[in-house]
Parts: sequence; structure tokens; C-alpha cells
Amino acid sequence: NQVTFLDKNTHQITVNTTKNWGTAKNRCAFIGSLCKGVVEHSSGTFQLVSDFNGNTAGPQRAFAKSQMVIYLKDEASGQYVEIKSVNGIPETLTLVSKKSEAAPFFTSYGRMISFEFPSYHLVGNTFKEIVETVREISLDYRINGDKKWSLSNCLIYNEASNQVFDLAPVPGERKRTRTLAFGKMNMTSSSQRFSVGISGFWKLHSDELDMVLGKKGKKDRKVYQFANEGADFRWQARHILHANGYSVETNPENPQEFRYRDFDIEKTQNVMRPVDCALGMHLPSTGNPDGEMLYLNIENDDLVMSQEKGGWTFEYADL
Repeated sequence: NQVTFLDKNTHQITVNTTKNWGTAKNRCAFIGSLCKGVVEHSSGTFQLVSDFNGNTAGPQRAFAKSQMVIYLKDEASGQYVEIKSVNGIPETLTLVSKKSEAAPFFTSYGRMISFEFPSYHLVGNTFKEIVETVREISLDYRINGDKKWSLSNCLIYNEASNQVFDLAPVPGERKRTRTLAFGKMNMTSSSQRFSVGISGFWKLHSDELDMVLGKKGKKDRKVYQFANEGADFRWQARHILHANGYSVETNPENPQEFRYRDFDIEKTQNVMRPVDCALGMHLPSTGNPDGEMLYLNIENDDLVMSQEKGGWTFEYADL
């Protein structure tokens, strides 16, 4: 069977969007469930694949897409978010009891994008068509990233150790100095609540301290502590990575301690999951020209945006 490629005109696939592996993979990611990967031709050009049709090997280099796709689960009710569509256009958000009926999303440039309807992204509790180019979206994120979707009041859960992020004193430092640690999940513990981004680079913010994780220089060592300025982090294959490319993981010699190690996609024990988070974004509001932070919430079985913080968990989907 021949590999089936996506139609270039239908999906705005141009020379610029497929000029190398990076741009081709990026375009493939934005096409959601319709794009299964990238194939490089002997001529040096790249094509996006809609179906490999069982082909597992061939003369050309190929990339089968692996993407961080999520389902949204409300912790209080145990329900999942589903999308109701009309004629292939997503219309409304609803709630379902089964994960198998839920809608998958992927995140990019601070956007929540429907994996099944990748031409649309979630703005508040409604959908808007994506009409910008990836370049325009990237520029908008650099300028207005603080107004996009983000997660706050989160538990960051590591299933392999059955622990969550926590705070711990720094030996030899001032009494109130805190560093990152791991601890047994306690839903009521303020020290276990953190704010993180959904994509791109972001700060690891302790909601209790109102500080971010950084690094303090010492003559003989470096101290990782929460302060007013901190390092950049990002999601990569469900791991949390430092901007320098190191994964956050537990220390096997002391499971309550954290450490940085080289990223390895095979180390599934480093997978982290946001649990019981407030999922919010900056939206225009009456009487406030700068808008305000509103959160996805459930009221009378309807999904709304409100000032009250909900509790959403990201459950990962396997492509």
C-alpha cells in the first residue's frame, strides 16, 4: 500500500511550512489528528502524511507523530469535556461520563486546540477558527502570552513515585528559604499548589510563596530555591524540562528530593501530570478595557467562564 499524503491546498502546506524537519513537524502538529507524520523525499522536500497505510519502513526518512494530546477531566464530578459539532464545525462544549466519549485537545502557543477539529481553538468556552499562519500565531504568543491559557493552583503529579511537587527547606540557608521537593499528595496542602504554562516556556510558580523556582550562586555549589526571578521550563513528551534541556525527576537515593538529569524520552518514570488545576485565560470584560482572568468552570451542568476557579486534570491520550 502507498503512503497517503495530505492535500497541500486544503491544509495550507507550503514550501515555507515544510522547508526542513522542524517546520514540517510543526505544521503537522497544527493539523491535529489529520496528520500522522512527515516523510522526506530523496529530492530533499518534505510531505505530510495522512495515512502510513501499514508501511513501517521504506527508503525515505520518516517521522511518525507523537503529540501531547489531553482530555480534560473535572475532578469534582469525574466528568470529561466533549465537543458537539455541526457539519464538521465544533459548536459547544458538553460533559460526558466516559473518557472514551471525551474530546482530545492539544496545546500550542498557549492555545487549546481541538485534535479532531484542528482548524479551531478554544477561546473561553467557545470555539474560534484559526485563520493566522503559524508565524503570526508565534508572534502573537510572544507579545500576548500572558493572556493565553495557563494552569494555576495545580498539583503536579508523578505517577511512577505516586508523589506530587512540594516545598522543602534548603539546608544551610535562611529559615524561610524553600526549594522544590516531592511529597505524598494532600489535596488541602497549599505547599503542593503550583502554577505552570500549557505550552512554550513558563515559570514554575509556587502559589503559596508567590515565587518561582530559580538558582542562587554560591562559591562551592548552586542552590535551587524559590525567589522573585527564576528559570524557564517547558513540557516535552509529558516531562517537565528546564530550558537547558534537563528533566525534573525524583532522586532515587532520596525520593523526596528533586534533581535535574538529561532528557530521555524512554524514562517514562519522569512523566508529570497536572491535577485539579484552575484552567484560565485573560478575556475582555465589561467595564475593564484590559480584560480579566476568567476560569473554565461548571455551573448547572454547563461549561462557563467565571471568576471562580475550577479543578481540571489533564489525562493523556495515546495516539
